[in-house]
Amino acid sequence: MVQEVLPSGFDFGPARTRSTDPLVEREYVKERLALAYRVIAHENLCEGASGHITSRDPVDRDCFWVNPYGLHFSRMKASDLLLVNHKGQVVGGGHPQRQRYNAAAFVIHSAIHASRPDVDSAVHVHSPAGKAFSTLGRALPFYTQDSAVFWDDVGLYNDHGGVVLDGQEAEEIVESLGKKKAVVLQNHGILTVGGSIEAAVAW
Repeated sequence: MVQEVLPSGFDFGPARTRSTDPLVEREYVKERLALAYRVIAHENLCEGASGHITSRDPVDRDCFWVNPYGLHFSRMKASDLLLVNHKGQVVGGGHPQRQRYNAAAFVIHSAIHASRPDVDSAVHVHSPAGKAFSTLGRALPFYTQDSAVFWDDVGLYNDHGGVVLDGQEAEEIVESLGKKKAVVLQNHGILTVGGSIEAAVAW
């Protein structure tokens, strides 16, 4: 059976009917986000527990779901995810003994979600190939037709100072990302965004 695929643009993946119940949508988002972590781990696009994927909450769009600190991506379940508000407070989800998250995840992702209402999900990983390419300090070259999906849609942040704990650096990353779907963080890794979890992971 062939499913209708959304046309081009910012979203990616098979079309689906969204529930009119925001709580049902919330559970869907959490399940898909946990799956995204496991897919990233399976494809060796991370270093276990470093990096972060977030998704905007369908119930409270000023909050997003993120992974708890230190849990390997391959072991992520929907029940592990934390709901974080715009102040960085955990307001839901997770286990009582695992309520911490990576501070850099909040600094970077809160800036992205605040400045890009079109972004529902963001992925930041330190994949071996992404890190290696990032050391070149240049924009993504377009050598094959497969890279056409990124044509004029990848930014470069070449002033990366390490772990992002400063709101000013997060704003600079957001500026380098602009309206694009990805940004290369020199000597560090990559960051992608999308109108869905599937889009952000696919890029």
